[in-house]
Amino acid sequence: MRSEILVIDDSPDILSLTSKVLPEENYRVRVATTGKEGIASCGRRQPDLILLDLRLFDESGYDVCATLKEDPKTKEIPIIFLSASDEPLDKAKSLALGAVDFITKPFHSMELLARISTHLTLHRLQNQMKTLNEELEHRVAQKTEELTRIYKASQALSEEILYYPLLCNIVKSASAGFPY
Repeated sequence: MRSEILVIDDSPDILSLTSKVLPEENYRVRVATTGKEGIASCGRRQPDLILLDLRLFDESGYDVCATLKEDPKTKEIPIIFLSASDEPLDKAKSLALGAVDFITKPFHSMELLARISTHLTLHRLQNQMKTLNEELEHRVAQKTEELTRIYKASQALSEEILYYPLLCNIVKSASAGFPY
């Protein structure tokens, strides 16, 4: 299954480069040239990963990232920032907003592809782990319920076993006075 990558960038050069390089590695590419267009595109169909420019014409990449991370439908999509900025503060802020990586422009295509592959693999494995964890929690709940029923049944049986000799003595004593 081919992964789909949404590139949100207003630079024709970046859009051209990613539209050429990513399909060569069997990725499907969608592009958006504004933040609003990118958010709307995610709302229509979620991509597997987003490449997001830090500075767009209509709004900052920070705002786009924050909007996507606040929406339960899009918050799990890995976002990689692309920026000409090499400022540590920009990198730290983007990661604090929930981005998984920050790549400084200009970048080498091989580095971009390696990071995309890494983050797609991590995301897929996290989803598998989440599914397995939910399944395990469900099984534990079922077993706990089953053990609770068994415990209650054993408690009832214990009480019967405890009172059986007493009941036998009462019946014996009561029947001792009656002739047969």
